Amino acid sequence: MKKPLVDIMGAEFPEIGFFGIGSTAKALLSLPEIKRKRIVLRSDRAIDRNAVPKDIEKCKIYEGGRAFCDLSERVLVLSPSVRRDREEFVRAEKSDVLLTSDTDLFFERVEAPVFAISGSDGKSTTTARVFELLKRCFKAPVLCGNIGAAMLPELSCGDAFAAELSSFQLQYAKPAVRRAGITNITENHLDWHKNFDEYVSAKLSLLGGADEYALNADDPILSRVVAKSGAYGVFSTQRTFAELKEHYSAEAFYTLEGGSICRNGTALFPAAKVRLRQEHNVKNLLLSFAVCDGFVSPGDLAEVAASFRGLEHRCELFFSRGGVDFINSSIDTTPERTAQTLRSLGRRVVIILCGRGKRLSYTPLVPVLKKYARLAVVTGECRSEVQAALSGNVDMKFTDSFEEAVRLAACEAVAGEAVLLSPSATGYDVFKSFAERGKAFKEFVRDYYKNR
Repeated sequence: MKKPLVDIMGAEFPEIGFFGIGSTAKALLSLPEIKRKRIVLRSDRAIDRNAVPKDIEKCKIYEGGRAFCDLSERVLVLSPSVRRDREEFVRAEKSDVLLTSDTDLFFERVEAPVFAISGSDGKSTTTARVFELLKRCFKAPVLCGNIGAAMLPELSCGDAFAAELSSFQLQYAKPAVRRAGITNITENHLDWHKNFDEYVSAKLSLLGGADEYALNADDPILSRVVAKSGAYGVFSTQRTFAELKEHYSAEAFYTLEGGSICRNGTALFPAAKVRLRQEHNVKNLLLSFAVCDGFVSPGDLAEVAASFRGLEHRCELFFSRGGVDFINSSIDTTPERTAQTLRSLGRRVVIILCGRGKRLSYTPLVPVLKKYARLAVVTGECRSEVQAALSGNVDMKFTDSFEEAVRLAACEAVAGEAVLLSPSATGYDVFKSFAERGKAFKEFVRDYYKNR
């Protein structure tokens, strides 16, 4: 039975500590139940005092080397990216300190159905599609989770939730959800997870806690390790309904056959009506259909397929000048994601590779860069890794700053090409997020042409 909010946020815990002061912590600090507490803010990094809500009266701050000093709080709310196996947290738990998170607190309390999405690529776009579908069958659905909205503050706002969950969140929270789906599983976040097996295990735990789940039959890891008789929905862009039926037992099969989007072998609508028609987008569209199957009508599916425009920073064509297109795909933080973007575009590009790597191999980029990239402009902490992996396979030029890289790429591109920001790495060497990096890219491009 779920604990009522007062059990953790009430009088039993007069003081609450937060470790890591990002957007999630700031959202939680806006809750009335928390504002009334004595607040302790802790971080390995310096804490921006201007980011602390002004109406919190009793607040102590411990930062840098003093992050764990005077730890007297009985509960610590951790940011999603904080690992709980570091020595200081292990000692705290042994001293009866409760380690929790926004995700934990939400799933301990939520009563409305949750439709959850995870995966290595495409999870934000797929979750946003699920949200659009839920709007057709619930009065007040909410979009939340890793897509950008803290979960607990939304608890009382919705009668259904479309939730994106990252491997960081799933490493510790074991959510019970109504429906779940995983877009795909490829190497990612090996700078945070101990190894790939831990990463895969975190992802798969989402399916274990779901009443029903949808399975990507085209993904080699998912199709191998997930029980073939356990899925509610199965989807594929590579196999027919008849082929899937031979190997899986499920209620709903979504496929791309004969130029149509099909359910259980019956055409729903022509694939030509789908706005985002790249294979990975169609695959993720089918996942959203399978996750919402039975809650929405075929007409709802067709409407969302035709109207959904995608999300910012994901293969986003935002500017064209002189026959050159500028495409912002700042979300591409792994080499595999960049390779997927290049294949989906299928055109010649000047590509910008930049940022801080995740301890992933750049080898997957070699064949697609050879095929599509006339030039790679490289900057950031990943510079030496990229140079070592790609030298001799693609022409490269190097810059000392991101702005300089954008200007050089714009200068080098010729009519018929695209300038593509698809970094293959995080932006944390310079930016706070991939979104901040994408916005900077768009600003620098527009500034470049404004001054010419």
